[in-house]
Amino acid sequence: MEKLKDYLEEQFKDDDYVKEYINAALELYFEDHNKELFLASLKGIIQARGGVTEFSKHAHISSQYIYKILSNKKNPTIDNIGLILSALGLKLQVNSINNHSCSQ
Repeated sequence: MEKLKDYLEEQFKDDDYVKEYINAALELYFEDHNKELFLASLKGIIQARGGVTEFSKHAHISSQYIYKILSNKKNPTIDNIGLILSALGLKLQVNSINNHSCSQ
């Protein structure tokens, strides 16, 4: 298991890998609404990039609040997710869902 952790930590230093990893986690979230998996994905990346305390300085969110979000003790707001993603060099985007429309 340690080898997997080391591998992921190395991969999480690559911005393109992080983008694809977060997109995959978001896609899974929209399929099964597993917020914990999405938060665990963010947690792994944040830990690999220096930890919550260091990351909180870049995200402009207190480290205590980030810990609460990542441990699922606090529901993140869209603003907080936006700040976290922005600190990772990412942003949220909207795409169409194939064959889905609430206007029909």
